[in-house]
Amino acid sequence: MHCHNVIRLTATSIAAATALLLPAGVWAHGVPAATATATPGAISPDGDGQADAARVAVRVARTSLLTTTVLHAGKVVRRLPSARVRAGVRSVSWDGSTDAGTPATAGAYVLRIALRDPSKHWRIVTAELRVAPMAVVPPAGPVTAALQWPIAGSVSSPFGPRNGRMHDGIDIPAPSMTPIGAAAAGTVRQAGHVEGYGLTVTVDHADGTATLYAHQAQVGVAAGAVVTAGQVIGHVGRTGSSTTDHLHFEVHDSTGAAVDPLLHLPLR
Repeated sequence: MHCHNVIRLTATSIAAATALLLPAGVWAHGVPAATATATPGAISPDGDGQADAARVAVRVARTSLLTTTVLHAGKVVRRLPSARVRAGVRSVSWDGSTDAGTPATAGAYVLRIALRDPSKHWRIVTAELRVAPMAVVPPAGPVTAALQWPIAGSVSSPFGPRNGRMHDGIDIPAPSMTPIGAAAAGTVRQAGHVEGYGLTVTVDHADGTATLYAHQAQVGVAAGAVVTAGQVIGHVGRTGSSTTDHLHFEVHDSTGAAVDPLLHLPLR
């Protein structure tokens, strides 16, 4: 059975707190500048722009500057862009990515939202969240192991239906500029930008199948090139519809239909 580190983020508890971050006078007559409540959702942070986001509803009493940070083990792992928001209920979301460009690993996280009004009054709300590993259902069919893995790493998002649409490949997180090897010998059909996929290489193989390698930071081959199995054809990145560094890898059969890559990769 294939068992990969697909991760899902869920809320474990909510805690609202006030904090005096400036000298005396931050609170005016005991009335906070803004009040906030949080109700997170859930995500599967695979980084390709198709995942849901953990959403926090923030009730703002007056126009404020909203700043959000994500903490793990007491350290900031993600700083979301600050925004000036009007009074009302505002939504803050986190897609599971980190400032390092990799998906969140398993463990406890804190979403810390700070609100500051023009008078420099503060209100802070925190949401405690936990990312836990989740096993992937094994592929439905025999594993042929005809291909080799293009990069090392665990699958963060499998082949199959996802968020109401079909995910035609698997996602493998890796640091930016990790070399990508051809999964089998073949001829490069296409190398360059593809809408949604970013910088992509497609390789045709002798048996009529094809493999696709998307979201690259840099391609290393040109169309028409003949490549051997394992030859570097590009480097991991986050181009196209992607929020974190990872390889989106697809396998297409001789009819052009996308099939589960795990049926053609060796167990590991």
